[in-house]
Amino acid sequence: MNTPSHSTFPHAVLWHGRSITPDDPIIVNFIAEAHVAPIDQHLVRGSELKVEALAQLKEFANLSPHQSPYKLLVILEADKLSTPVANSLLKLIEEPPTHLLLRLNAERLSAVLATIKSRCQQAFIGDKTVTDDRFPWRDVQRLSLTEQFALAEKLAADDNLEAVITHWLAELEVDLLQGAPVDASIALGLELVTRLRTNANRKLALESWFIGQYHAA
Repeated sequence: MNTPSHSTFPHAVLWHGRSITPDDPIIVNFIAEAHVAPIDQHLVRGSELKVEALAQLKEFANLSPHQSPYKLLVILEADKLSTPVANSLLKLIEEPPTHLLLRLNAERLSAVLATIKSRCQQAFIGDKTVTDDRFPWRDVQRLSLTEQFALAEKLAADDNLEAVITHWLAELEVDLLQGAPVDASIALGLELVTRLRTNANRKLALESWFIGQYHAA
C-alpha cells in the first residue's frame, strides 16, 4: 500500500465535550472516511496508558501502514493522561510520521495538558443545545470592562464555557425578538463560539467578545 505524501486530514485532532467509546459513530465514521483497516488502527485509554508502554505505541505509529493509506492512533480519556505520559507523547503529536493520524478525546478540555491542546486542532462534540445560566448576560453586561476581563479569566478554565455562551446567545435572541438592536452582538457571539472550537486562546477570545460588545452597544 502506497502511503500518501501528505494527509488530506488534520494529523492531530482533539475531540472534546463528552467521552466517547470505541464504537462511537464519530470514530466509526472517521475510520470509514479515512479507509483505515483494522490492522492499521490502535486505540488506547489515557487512564490506562503507562510510560513503559510508550515504546510499543511509538513503534506502531512509525511503521508504515499495512493495508491502508494511514495509520490511526486513537487516545481516549486524554484528560486522564499522567503528566509523564502526556509529555512523552508531545513529540509524536508535534512531529508525526506523514502516514499517522492522531485522534484524542477528552470530556474535560481544561484537564488536558496545555502543550497537547496547542498541538491539536480542537473539535467540540458535546451537546451544543446545553445552556448554563450561572452567568446571565444581563448581569455580565452591567460589569465594568475590568470586571468582565476578570470573568474571562475565570470562564477560560471552565469546562462549560460553551454552554455559558449558548445561554448568552439565547438571551440575546429573546431581546432580538422583542425588537432590540442586538444583531451585531449575536454575530459576535457566533464568531466567539467558532473561535473557541479552534485553537484560539479562550481568555483572549472572551476579552475580544467583551470589547466588541462595547462597540456594538
